Amino acid sequence: MKHAFLFIMLVVNVAAFSYPIQPRPLRKLIQESEFIIYGTVIRIGKAKPSPSRWESDVAVILIKEVLQGRIKADSIKVYYSSGMICPAPPQYYEGTDIIVFLDRDKKQKDVYYTHALSYGVKNCFIPDAYTIYKSRITEMQQILTLQDETEQQEEVIRWLVKCAVNPFTRWDGLYELSPKSDFMSYYDHSCDNSLLMYLTQNDKDSLAIAFSKIDDTGYEDLGLADIVVTYNRQLVFDVLKKNLIALEEDNKWYLFEIMQRLAMLSGDNELEKISKQYEPLRYNYDDKQAGKKMERLLLQFIERLKKAELKKLIVVNGEFNS
Repeated sequence: MKHAFLFIMLVVNVAAFSYPIQPRPLRKLIQESEFIIYGTVIRIGKAKPSPSRWESDVAVILIKEVLQGRIKADSIKVYYSSGMICPAPPQYYEGTDIIVFLDRDKKQKDVYYTHALSYGVKNCFIPDAYTIYKSRITEMQQILTLQDETEQQEEVIRWLVKCAVNPFTRWDGLYELSPKSDFMSYYDHSCDNSLLMYLTQNDKDSLAIAFSKIDDTGYEDLGLADIVVTYNRQLVFDVLKKNLIALEEDNKWYLFEIMQRLAMLSGDNELEKISKQYEPLRYNYDDKQAGKKMERLLLQFIERLKKAELKKLIVVNGEFNS
């Protein structure tokens, strides 16, 4: 009986460790992390010895700037496990510049861990990315010092919009403004769907302008579409339609999300039918037959889409009817 109990506990612990964690957009990373640094990964390798049984790897990071907390050393060792699958581990690549959100071991002061695993590393492959991230981090640190809750909430909304309109921080802003647009919100019980109520007209204009500039709709852009569609359906339809017709790569797993939105906005029953046929196949796109069928369905959808127009909403007694 004792052995059975130990086995059950082991299974529960492994399941809890491997289950996806709640997503951590930039605002939460800033609030929760003990340290934030900007630096260069100068070496990655196996941790010998490892500070615990979970952290099998180590990344040595040369510090360029400390953005939160105090670290006197010029370089630090960050321990992690590259062999994790779910949740995803932090990704470190030698020679790359990164912003990393860290926590320090309570007993071993020279041992650091990545806060929130994969969410806690921002790879700055493009130089401008660091400038943008640093500005948003500094701004949020200042916002968090505000004593008036109403003022702080208003500033947070403006800050989230500022994140959403920039491609580097788009996901960080949209995840909080439109959490249900991201499938990972399934694992997040802290989602607040009421933030859109506080958008000003200037906020809406900024989001619409940002959406109008998208020429290759990515998964992270769908949250922007879902916000803008509430007040500018024509723009969302036009941009999604243009980008899907111009699509050069047809194996994107999230294409169904775009097709579904276009079918709904057009009200075209044939587009709806094709998108429903496409949906189950996207999970088997590695299968040759499924892949070929997806290609055919996508081409059919695009040909039909070329002639489709935005479905007009009719106002009856002050209410919208389709």
